[in-house]
Amino acid sequence: MEAKPIVTCAQMTLRGHGDQSLFSLLHPIVLNGLPKESCEWKRSYGRAPRTLQLEASFVPYDADILPEEDDRVLISRPYFHIYWTDCDLEGYKQTVKEDIAEWQAALKGKNIPDWLIVVVVMDESKVKSKILPRSSVIDKVKNDFCNKAQERCLVLTEPMKTDPKSAESWYNFFIKLRPLLLTAYNRQLGRFEDNMRALREKRNEPGWNYMEYFVVQEELAFMFEILGVYDDALLQYDELDALFTQFAENHAAGAHVKWLTPLIQPCSNWSGLSLTKALNHQLRDAIKMNKASVLEFRNYLFSRQCALLFLLKRPGEVAQRALDYLHYTVQEMIALEVEVPQGALWCWVFLSSLAVLETCERYNESSRVNKNSLCIASLWDYARRKLKELGNVCGLIPGTMPTSKQLSCRVDLTSGMVTLNSEETAPTDKITPLDRLRQALSSDESYKKHYLEMCELAMGTYKHICRFRSARIIGRDLADFYMLLGEPHKAEGFLLDAIKMYRQEHWGHLADGTMLELAVCQAKMDDNAKFLKTACHIACSPHLKMADREHYFSEVMRIAEDKDEMCILKASKILGLEGAAVMTPTVILNEDFVIDTKIHNHFPRAITCSKISISVSHCPPEKQPSSSHFSKKKIAHTRTPSLTIHRPEHIANFQPIRKQLPAMIDTVATYEKRQGKIVGAGLTCKNAHELLKRTDSGPGGASDVDHTMKGDFTVSLLAEDIELQPGENNVQLKMKTAEKGVFYLSQLCYEVKHLDFLKSLSGWDLFFKVVCDQPRVELKPVKSDHFIAGIKQEATLTLLTGSFALPQGCSAQFKTTENLEVSTREGNSVLKLSPLEADQSSDFTTTVLHQTRQTFDGSSDAKLTCHVDVWDKKLDVHLNFVHPFKVEHVLHTCKEKKYLQVTIKGNTKTEFLVSQPELSALNSNDVELQLMNRTGQQMKVNSSQTASILWQIRCNIPDIPRLETELSFLYTCPLDLQAMPRKYLYTCSVENFQTKYILSYNVTSPEEDKQCKTGKTAALKLQVKKCNGGHNDPDERLVYDVRSDTDTWALVGKSTGIFFLKDDYYETILDVVAVKAGFMHLPLVHIHKYRADQSNMEESSNESLADPPEFVRFSRGEVYNSSVAQQVHVYPEMGGKDVEVSLMEG
Repeated sequence: MEAKPIVTCAQMTLRGHGDQSLFSLLHPIVLNGLPKESCEWKRSYGRAPRTLQLEASFVPYDADILPEEDDRVLISRPYFHIYWTDCDLEGYKQTVKEDIAEWQAALKGKNIPDWLIVVVVMDESKVKSKILPRSSVIDKVKNDFCNKAQERCLVLTEPMKTDPKSAESWYNFFIKLRPLLLTAYNRQLGRFEDNMRALREKRNEPGWNYMEYFVVQEELAFMFEILGVYDDALLQYDELDALFTQFAENHAAGAHVKWLTPLIQPCSNWSGLSLTKALNHQLRDAIKMNKASVLEFRNYLFSRQCALLFLLKRPGEVAQRALDYLHYTVQEMIALEVEVPQGALWCWVFLSSLAVLETCERYNESSRVNKNSLCIASLWDYARRKLKELGNVCGLIPGTMPTSKQLSCRVDLTSGMVTLNSEETAPTDKITPLDRLRQALSSDESYKKHYLEMCELAMGTYKHICRFRSARIIGRDLADFYMLLGEPHKAEGFLLDAIKMYRQEHWGHLADGTMLELAVCQAKMDDNAKFLKTACHIACSPHLKMADREHYFSEVMRIAEDKDEMCILKASKILGLEGAAVMTPTVILNEDFVIDTKIHNHFPRAITCSKISISVSHCPPEKQPSSSHFSKKKIAHTRTPSLTIHRPEHIANFQPIRKQLPAMIDTVATYEKRQGKIVGAGLTCKNAHELLKRTDSGPGGASDVDHTMKGDFTVSLLAEDIELQPGENNVQLKMKTAEKGVFYLSQLCYEVKHLDFLKSLSGWDLFFKVVCDQPRVELKPVKSDHFIAGIKQEATLTLLTGSFALPQGCSAQFKTTENLEVSTREGNSVLKLSPLEADQSSDFTTTVLHQTRQTFDGSSDAKLTCHVDVWDKKLDVHLNFVHPFKVEHVLHTCKEKKYLQVTIKGNTKTEFLVSQPELSALNSNDVELQLMNRTGQQMKVNSSQTASILWQIRCNIPDIPRLETELSFLYTCPLDLQAMPRKYLYTCSVENFQTKYILSYNVTSPEEDKQCKTGKTAALKLQVKKCNGGHNDPDERLVYDVRSDTDTWALVGKSTGIFFLKDDYYETILDVVAVKAGFMHLPLVHIHKYRADQSNMEESSNESLADPPEFVRFSRGEVYNSSVAQQVHVYPEMGGKDVEVSLMEG
């Protein structure tokens, strides 16, 4: 409001008549300086203090305008009174004192305690030049009038100047004036509120008038608005609103009051709410005289609430309150039984909604649009619905002809839409709500234009704030409107959106009910493809009446017969595959693969499928299941119950909608400060859960793939001429396997006349494996774990057919490698085969013999090839034979005597008996071989027991370079099918085996009959003697080599030496020192042949070699060392030192 609290100003100056008065000079400064600084208003009744910026209207003093004490007014009441004077002392005594006294007496007569006397000093220099001080006038005023209230007398020094002293004077003046004004306001407001409260308490008394009380409390609201306390002002109107609502409810319940009777008279004006002005004086005057209708009173009350909300900068609350206001007012009119023409309330709602929307659009800021958009969208939708109802009442709905009554209704409604405020005008560039409604009611085309515009605005606003459900409900009504217009192609999209919404929210009855309308729409469009899909869904719906289902089932069958080419549909929810079981996950090539299925027919009647097929596809290696998958006896898959699936299957027309992202990103900025400086900043998204929402996994979580494309059914399971009854049906499908590999079931197809119903099986994981096992032959011994060479064993030959069958009259022939004999029980190499099915086997008894040879080393391999005439295949069997014996020989020497030891070791656990060993010389008759074992002895040989045979070799000639021998013995085995012993041959040879030299040596003390002691030099006496039968070579040079552990013996001098035999004998002595005491082994001495260049050596047997000699070892048996392993007793040297003693076993 433009009104301000009134302050009177009385003055007395020294200027003559006709001069500008004192306050006229000071008025602009006082008017502008008062609100510059805010002050705290401490309120009564414990209410919270407020901070105000005071303003006032200063008027000349007049005793006639002084209010009485019991006046119930706030706006026109003078609250404060100021007396201004700039007189000197003489003037004060003559006239001013008397004038102030008269002014103060008038205030006291009205019981007004709020006043102030201001003494103005215009020129301080003139005051100083006089004898009396300038403060004498102030003192006089204080003594005469302000004796008990010194703060009610103020002085202004040179107020018209701009120096600091004058500014300070003004500052002190305002500092003291503001609290005095607030005290005056508070006093009057408190008295007024007490009176108002007392008046409200009488509301149940007879004769009490709400309209009179309304004017009183609105006066308080006006005062709060003047003071800038808008929320308190709004509270007064809210209380008035609640009080009126209570009276209206009581009146509707039978508690009638007289003051309400004029308001509920027949309504003749429904022009709607007006928010162009903050205060409608004409409506307020009508309310004061109790001549306003309920609608007019409600319009005025809500307009005042809106005006205060706009002052509070809360336009969003205006839209929110408007919804409640419109709903409650309509219900109030109905409850009070106010007589209005049909459609008048709808006109009022429409006009009021648009008025609020236009006003909110002017006040809304871009940052608040999204917060208030829900209420804005609801208002648009409310206005749209009322416009739709007006169209029904006035005959403006497309496809109908208006009656005379409806035309008359249009005229009546238009005549009642007038405004009481003649000064209210709308902007010329924008159509007013009143004009819009008049245009809509004027013609069918105009109504269509405005209704579609309202629908678009409401839907757009709902979509902007992601209220898609509300938008699609509007689209549902819009589809009906387009159907009435004869434009089904425009209605189809809205109906589909509504169906998607209902299905997403699991409202099956609503979705299928809308499906009936969609079918009618598509039938008018002559779109048989879409109509067919919709009709199938309707025919299978459990939520619709059986009559509707059977009707559309007949339509489906009619279209299926009339079509010239195949039409593809999705089978989900029509012919549902409830379960499938693979009876044999592993199938043999060329056999039948069978799958049992459970099919649910959702049609209301039985149908005949000319063909039910499931396409079979190769499975790539990376997607094949593990081998354990195919080892199961049965693989079954059952469809998951619909309650556990968040997004069920749909036919092609009705794919589920995806939730769109929010229209805005709501963020909050945060800052981190250290020592007053910003060191970090962050941005947090408050609605990240909506923007970053993950897609649910599991059934329905994956992206939809168009499975309405028919796959390749070249390889498929098939069942023909199957009649499916309503409900569950068991159907078995078969196919002949023609290719091996891993396959999976890809797609199911039901062929009904010219319709193909498809169902994808990609998520069912139904795999099967087609194997093609090659026939093979196995040969295993009967009584042992492995085959043994050299004996004839009984074996079982097993023929496995694999994926092939054997007819009658087939035979198999054996072919073996060298040294292998395999024969049947009859002794031939041909088997007569009996008929066998695929994956069967047959056993045959055979004998196996593999000849053994000395060259075999432990085991040997052989191969058996079996040729079956009917298959034209060669079946190979690789066999491994273990050699029964391992024979070794070794030569032993005792001086000039020679012995040959043969050891027979077993390679198997099977026991062999060895007997009659014989050894013969192959290349010499001058050798006698004498068996040292007992004649006729039988020896057992196996892997844990060996047999040793010893022969003495006697030579009749002195020199035999090489001796070739052959060993033979007989052996038997319990596993051998042949009872007679078998003979085993073993050949061996020995070279240079005759003894040529006998080597002997000993260690003795150099002193006779003395003991060898540690640390003392001892003599190593070495003797070499040539045998009589040895080869005599006088030029043969020999070399000895003495070796010993340095921890046992220390050699003094040389350890090797070249020597010749003289008279077949050689002897030498070497010095050695024993390091340890005890029984010590003698140093080890070897003799070798010596080969060296003759020009580099001397003919002395005792001198050292100039160049390293070449040692040539003798063959085994040519040198006999008779001192090997001998020991000598070494005694410790007696003394004070510790001596190490070693005891060695001989």
